[in-house]
Amino acid sequence: MYYRCLAEPGKNFRGEKILALLSEILEELSFSNSQLNVIYYKAKEKLDEAMKNRKAMLIAKQKEVKDIEVKIEEVEERLMNKEIEPATYKKWYNKLSAAKSVLFHEIEKLSSHINEKMSRLEKAIPYLCNLKTLYESLGLMGKQKLLNGVFKANLIFTGEQLRTPLPHPALMCNYLKTNKKGLLFVEQPSSNLGESPIRSEIGTITYLIANILILL
Repeated sequence: MYYRCLAEPGKNFRGEKILALLSEILEELSFSNSQLNVIYYKAKEKLDEAMKNRKAMLIAKQKEVKDIEVKIEEVEERLMNKEIEPATYKKWYNKLSAAKSVLFHEIEKLSSHINEKMSRLEKAIPYLCNLKTLYESLGLMGKQKLLNGVFKANLIFTGEQLRTPLPHPALMCNYLKTNKKGLLFVEQPSSNLGESPIRSEIGTITYLIANILILL
């Protein structure tokens, strides 16, 4: 398989060479086990914080349901005491029941998110230390999505190495390895080049994990 050069239509590159180079780059950009451990605990801290907020929202929604149920009982009591007309009762009952149904839906959604997020995080994080294996396990569309996540702009083959304006910021800490080996050249290197992925890019790592979750 050959790839045609868009800049020079008469020039073609062997697909095996490009794919081998790409696989090696993905392997070098992957996080080490020590990096992964720090990422896991930092990401878990952020997730725990988000889950606390969701639990607080869940408790608030459950209280709203109880308040609505009290109001429904009050409306029913007023009907039985003939303080309101059946039409008025029906109007308020329908309105309160609709609000209660919406709350039940929101509670179900919040509960499922709380239960699923940690297992999804634990499933996705290991792939950060083996982007090559993840890439090889995906279909064509999955491969394209992964590359779009790892490389934020065009990826260009020069004949000997790959070039990109900018890889995903979370992976800049590992870029130096690919650069020293002559595998990948970044045209717009970050000022945080080579820094700890936790200290400089924990926020963007979260987005990278989210992109991987979409592929799984």
